[in-house]
Amino acid sequence: MNPDAFVADMFDLSSFDYSLQWSSEEDALYQSLLKASPPQSPEEEQPKQHSKNYLVLKKYRTKKRQERDELKKAALELEDRLKRLHQAKELKDILHPPGKWQQLAVKERLLEQKAKLENQKLRELVQDHMMTAQILANVLEKTREQTKAMTFLYADDEKWKRLILVCDPVLRTSAMHQMLDREYEITDSSLVEAGLIDVSGEVQRHVSKYLHNGTLEFQTVVYSRAYIPIDSVIESVWKVMQGTAVGVPSLNRRSKEVFVVDTNTVYVDGWLTHPLGNFQRRVLCKKYINAAHKGTIVCRSIEDDELMPYNNEPPFSREVSWLTVEVNNNGWTDLKFFEKFRPSHWSETNIPTSHWIKAFEEGSQLMRDAVKGYIYNQGQVETHQL
Repeated sequence: MNPDAFVADMFDLSSFDYSLQWSSEEDALYQSLLKASPPQSPEEEQPKQHSKNYLVLKKYRTKKRQERDELKKAALELEDRLKRLHQAKELKDILHPPGKWQQLAVKERLLEQKAKLENQKLRELVQDHMMTAQILANVLEKTREQTKAMTFLYADDEKWKRLILVCDPVLRTSAMHQMLDREYEITDSSLVEAGLIDVSGEVQRHVSKYLHNGTLEFQTVVYSRAYIPIDSVIESVWKVMQGTAVGVPSLNRRSKEVFVVDTNTVYVDGWLTHPLGNFQRRVLCKKYINAAHKGTIVCRSIEDDELMPYNNEPPFSREVSWLTVEVNNNGWTDLKFFEKFRPSHWSETNIPTSHWIKAFEEGSQLMRDAVKGYIYNQGQVETHQL
């Protein structure tokens, strides 16, 4: 056969067989499709579909309603239980008043929670500052939001938190009270730190302590009692803390000027004589008279005064002290004193050495004896006058 004719015959479409050939499976499928009933119209399916959706929605709503009712019931039960617990606690406190340590523990817990909130705010602030620093390093400019986040640190009404007195007289007076009230709130915590809660015998102790940042801090702890009227003790101590006591040559603090803020608050500008040298002294002092048988005096130094700045030299004293006076059950007046002191900075003239420790202890002892004698003598004078 001619090859060309063979190829042409292969591709001749007219010679192809176009009949359909089904396999047995395909034929069975085709027959089943022919026998199947025709689908229902959308109008016939719609009522059934609507009915099914309605039932599902109704079931869902019923379930949510039941959950809401259960939550309301649980909330009422919890409120009732809380009310009964409060009533039980009040009854327990009446029948069995909480002891001194329990009260201190509760107060310390509240202070701890407050400190945690403040620490959280500080963490957020530090994070904001880190973000700001990174942006400044990259683009050398501040955004409006970042500037707003930092401005409160330098606002006049917030500077008291950094122990800074501003020039504005209203904010200045408010800052003085806020600084002292903040220290007054931790009076009990400070006495716990000093070990003066359950003390019984006379205590005169000096402690040199390194802080977590490596700074050396000097602490003075005193407990004494005398059969002297409490008003006389408070008045004598008030003069000693200000540095205005007369006739106490060993007193290590002297005032140049005392600014009276109100009846119970003063701002003192003076000097502190210390074995390490002389220091500028700017302190705020405030009396808190809790009752006829108890009083507290708190003193707090400032970091800066925009109206009357510190001199460059010598260093200034960073100090805070708590002093409580209370009449005990025997009629004696108990005096507890805790003071923390450290220089604003160390200079060549006040570098601590092995020799100043003994000198400091001797000076502190001399000063404590002088103050104790002054308080006793003042009390005796007032007693004779009465």
